[in-house]
Amino acid sequence: LLLQDQNAPAAAPCHPDDYRALRAFAINLTGAGAGALRAAWSSSLAAVCCAWDGVACGADGRVASLRLPGRGLAWP
Repeated sequence: LLLQDQNAPAAAPCHPDDYRALRAFAINLTGAGAGALRAAWSSSLAAVCCAWDGVACGADGRVASLRLPGRGLAWP
């Protein structure tokens, strides 16, 4: 399920601070879904984090929320 604010520019590059924070978050995940999420977030759209699965951005193009329920993820 893709969660994205319909007013946010889908092709806008990820803000560098948002990108670093999301990548650091993903690297530290464990559980059955961690590898799949990291792979999805490392695709050819890696610099467009508002298009990432579970990431919702506001009208300003900045990450506003993260929703990843039921994916078998764990935080250390």
